[in-house]
Amino acid sequence: MADSIASYSATQISSNYQKYKEYFTTEDTSSLDQMDFLKLMTEQMKNQDFTNPTDNTEFIAQMAQFNTLQQMQQMTFYSNASFAASLVGKIVTVSSVNEAGVTEGVTDIVDGVKMNGTEVELFVGGKLYSTSDLKEVLNESLIATKSK
Repeated sequence: MADSIASYSATQISSNYQKYKEYFTTEDTSSLDQMDFLKLMTEQMKNQDFTNPTDNTEFIAQMAQFNTLQQMQQMTFYSNASFAASLVGKIVTVSSVNEAGVTEGVTDIVDGVKMNGTEVELFVGGKLYSTSDLKEVLNESLIATKSK
């Protein structure tokens, strides 16, 4: 009896995995968007146990939590974009790893900012760098004083 339950559970788990794997394998697996949430919620509603249905307030709470998370992600992006825009004209040090695996550092003026989807990039020394590549923001007045 226990063997039949175990094999049934393994079969059911495998079947559920095949049914729902498309919802979890997307090109960008680092975040879920609103469509992903709605698909999951629809599948959850379609496959709920009718003898013990989920309370509607639980779905509403999930939607509210997802909406709050989405707004926080937007605020983070706009905050990052605002920070990057404030660096235009300032001297910064950025570094990144090249194809050979060597870390390259550049100290130069930020010429501009590029909004690339969900990423904010800085134009420094004629190249684009992610804001995560930013290592230092230099005080121009201190640089002028030291060079005298």
